[in-house]
Amino acid sequence: MNILFFGASSNITSAFGKIIYNVSKGLRAKGFNVYELGLQNRGLQREKWQLPLIFSPYGEDAFSYYLKKLDIECVITLVDNWMPEFTWIPKAITKDKIWVCHTIVNTVPVAPKLATIYKEANILVSPSKFSEKQLIDYGLGNIVRIPHGVNSEVFKPFSKEKKEKLKKKAGYKGKFVFLYVGTNKGFQKGITELLYAFKLFLVNSKQDAVLHLHCYPSASDGINLELMAQRLGIADKVFCTQGYNRDAGFEEKQMAELYNMADVFVTASRGESFCLPVLESMACGIPVVATDCTALTELVQESGAGLLAKPICRWATPLIADKVIVDELDFAKCLGELYNSTKKRKEMGEKGRKYAKQFSWEKAIDAWVNLMKGIENRPLVMDYATGRIGI
Repeated sequence: MNILFFGASSNITSAFGKIIYNVSKGLRAKGFNVYELGLQNRGLQREKWQLPLIFSPYGEDAFSYYLKKLDIECVITLVDNWMPEFTWIPKAITKDKIWVCHTIVNTVPVAPKLATIYKEANILVSPSKFSEKQLIDYGLGNIVRIPHGVNSEVFKPFSKEKKEKLKKKAGYKGKFVFLYVGTNKGFQKGITELLYAFKLFLVNSKQDAVLHLHCYPSASDGINLELMAQRLGIADKVFCTQGYNRDAGFEEKQMAELYNMADVFVTASRGESFCLPVLESMACGIPVVATDCTALTELVQESGAGLLAKPICRWATPLIADKVIVDELDFAKCLGELYNSTKKRKEMGEKGRKYAKQFSWEKAIDAWVNLMKGIENRPLVMDYATGRIGI
């Protein structure tokens, strides 16, 4: 069966890039003919299954061209479907193709605009129990839950000596490091709330604490974090990864070193469909402080690997669905609780490591293989009311 996987390029190491890389590679190893149309694929590609964009940076012309040229039978998409740049996808997938849509649900309820798009897909893939429940509650069907994976052989706890060497190399010798890993795009990740909470945490003169942000310091579509830190008077405590590029990223080995440099992983995100960095930090034995919402609640509660800061209010997004804003004072209290307890950090780190081992890419790929075999082997039925192929 010829499969087209559309989304981020598997050459980059963003969460989307990692998912597409591992799933595509796993399906090819099981005999499926998987082509990748990556949004960062420009110019001649090294592998025949890596398809270059043509003219549009969002792929609509290339997408339609490759569907016909390569006799694609099944399309898998992993993009933020709510974005105006991707509204063309449902119309571009011809009615004789099977569309497997990997959903991104980080609100309560599912945004109506997203639900309308998801109804067009034959199968919806959900990475978490939270997102699966939201899809079901909205009345959507044909849902398959496939959690993401983590390479626990790479993402693992380092020795105390190696951790100290990593801190020294980063200029954090003798420091207590809070680490954030994610994008600086819009308000989705709650980085401003994180900075406010960190400032509140510092009130008690914890001079050895720093906050390391693994993201763009001043993204054009995000927050000027350096200016924000200066305004809050904490610029000497907040640092960003030098040379960060979200369209290139860092190798897994480098990311494992980054996590192990930290004492606590933090995210004040307003909503997550899964959150791969939380799982990777757990695999490294690093405890977590996160907003008590969406899939973050699921990961932290099930694992016992961290603390959840309560939301202070809901935020109705332009998509007419709710996210939350964290209570900065409660978040600061959580930071302080882990800062002040080596015992809790150790216990939670061990729980996180144990929990993360349940999420391997091998398990995820097996689930994807079973899904694709089901599509390949089950008889196709035409829904004459919609004119669309179903399974």
